[in-house]
Amino acid sequence: MKILGWIIATPFILLGLFILLRFLSCSPNREVVKVASPVVNQIADYIVKNGIPESLEDIPNIPYKLNKCSKKEVYYIYTEEVQKELATSMGVYLNCYFMENEKLYRIYLDFGKAKNNNWQLSGEVDIYNDASYTGVGTSLNTKKNGTLYKEYSPSGYSHHNNGICSSFKQ
Repeated sequence: MKILGWIIATPFILLGLFILLRFLSCSPNREVVKVASPVVNQIADYIVKNGIPESLEDIPNIPYKLNKCSKKEVYYIYTEEVQKELATSMGVYLNCYFMENEKLYRIYLDFGKAKNNNWQLSGEVDIYNDASYTGVGTSLNTKKNGTLYKEYSPSGYSHHNNGICSSFKQ
């Protein structure tokens, strides 16, 4: 009777171990979330209060030295780049990186405005670590009265897309 019990229980035990392994290896890296969350929060709060800066280096009290910061504004009609006067939408892109504990963290800000949306701003603030496939991000949007707000608190995400992490993706 014990052998029959083990034969029945073994697949359930293996399934439980598989789920635990998948959870541990595919979820966001805690260290990256711990380092990046306050920075995402600080950048998002600054943008809500002051608008998009000329450079991320203009944001005070970021605890890390930002490197190679750039800003790019692109004007579009649908997906074609055009002159500012002809544009029906625009994209504002800011990039930087910083190092912490010998790990590279990339900062991406991607904002858009559309003429048919009364040029209201919306976008995302993301910090991503390539080595751990982990990022932290939040979205900003504009209310009908024109004020910018943070849609949700920064949250971690993972882009593991191979091995055990992709076993259930269709």
